[in-house]
Amino acid sequence: VKHGNYNYSINLPENFTLYNEANPNQFLIIDTFTVMPQVTGSDTDILKIGATLNLEANQPPGFYTNSSGFNVTVTYN
Repeated sequence: VKHGNYNYSINLPENFTLYNEANPNQFLIIDTFTVMPQVTGSDTDILKIGATLNLEANQPPGFYTNSSGFNVTVTYN
């Protein structure tokens, strides 16, 4: 991504797992991460991050979470 005289790259995870709090053997996979950097013209850029949430046909309801989070790495070149 080019911002003024600077370049940077953005790295996202390949996938990320969410676990059902009531039953950790039930999980959801998030993958196909995308990023759309929005150059604002000032010293700030906005990174819009999206992904695909994969649901099974009979996915059990519940609160799915992962307290470890995932990393978004920005490397300035």
